[in-house]
Amino acid sequence: MPKASSSSTPAEFQGIPLFVFMYNNERVLAACEIGYNEAVRQCRKVFSSIPANHKITFHTKELPICAGFLTEINEDVWGEVIGDLSSVTVLTEEGPHSQSLGISKIAESTRGKPLVLRVLHNGDEFRLKVQGRKRFASIYSALAKRFGGDDHTWKLMFEGNYCHPSATIEEVGIENGDTLFLVLGLIGGKPVIYLFSPATIEAGVKLSLLPQWSLSAIYPVVPIKPRTAHSNEQVAWRVRTHSNGDLTELTTGLDVAYLFWEAHTDATLPLSPPASPILGESRRGLVENFNPNEAALNNENSVVMPVAKITPYLDKALGSFGLHTEARTSFITYWLPSMLKHKHLAFRFLPQASYEKAAPLEISPSPDVIARVFMIFQGVPEEELHGWAAASSRASEDVAYWRKVVGVDLERTLNANLFRVLEWGGMEVRRS
Repeated sequence: MPKASSSSTPAEFQGIPLFVFMYNNERVLAACEIGYNEAVRQCRKVFSSIPANHKITFHTKELPICAGFLTEINEDVWGEVIGDLSSVTVLTEEGPHSQSLGISKIAESTRGKPLVLRVLHNGDEFRLKVQGRKRFASIYSALAKRFGGDDHTWKLMFEGNYCHPSATIEEVGIENGDTLFLVLGLIGGKPVIYLFSPATIEAGVKLSLLPQWSLSAIYPVVPIKPRTAHSNEQVAWRVRTHSNGDLTELTTGLDVAYLFWEAHTDATLPLSPPASPILGESRRGLVENFNPNEAALNNENSVVMPVAKITPYLDKALGSFGLHTEARTSFITYWLPSMLKHKHLAFRFLPQASYEKAAPLEISPSPDVIARVFMIFQGVPEEELHGWAAASSRASEDVAYWRKVVGVDLERTLNANLFRVLEWGGMEVRRS
């Protein structure tokens, strides 16, 4: 296991999978081939703040079976799972039996007593007083009442991990005095994938996501491959197409109209790739870098209009991409409640090549046509409309303008003799 004082060079670890030990605010790389007992010994060496009389336990929430909860990795399964993990959380407990008790002993010591937690947001700090058995769902509701938005607007992060609404303070392993980070929770809402083929075929559909996105829901429900040090989070379906456009998902046996996925952003991760450039740079031949945490809407790349005029405009724009009636109707009705919360909207459609970098989609056999339509939008206060003059003027232009931006071949997208894949989705950019 490499340490700061080690004389080893990075070349000595080429080809060897690595993961990260996380203890409080410290991070240390380790080789996946390390054994359980050796991992315990190495943690005592590199994390000098661990008391000698404390037992060390290892935990993860990266595996699908963990269901988002921090779960102890015991010695029996260590060798089976460590190669699939990108990080392992190190917890310690006092007493001779703590190794087998896991995190439950920590929770027991504070059960019934209110915890005072430190919460940081955009440079501000406040204290949160809660019971250890309190679920984060109720905390998010309280935050929405205090700061605005709804139960999905805010996310609390602890030691780099999202605190899931169904989890309790105790289950996450939070103790009195710990620090949490409050971030905006952006959602890539209801992207759906249609497959149309002139003949019945079986196809594999695999979706991967940048680390800045994390799958929050899929349908049909199939196993999700968690993110590791060597690969991003992935989900894969196997489907059979039908002449009426329906699909049969072969793993589950379900008949569906489309494949569905939803993802939340993780604002604690670094910006990779960098924030989006203005639209003009994409037009000069550069691929725009889209980062879900830094979705860019500005006067140069957007359209601004009153919400009262948005639905007919969107229907025409979506039609210009070749989306059929059901897809256009589903898109508009899904996003309309969010749009109606504002008087004016700024919105844009992403270039397909940029969206593909954030959410790569692999389909086998290869389709003749892929049209991926993804919109981002935000409310614009009336007092700020003067800063959106060009975007407001752009609302009167022909909606075919967006077809060039996204990069859709309309003739081929509408050709029923081709194997076609269509996808639509969107994300509201919320203001902190």
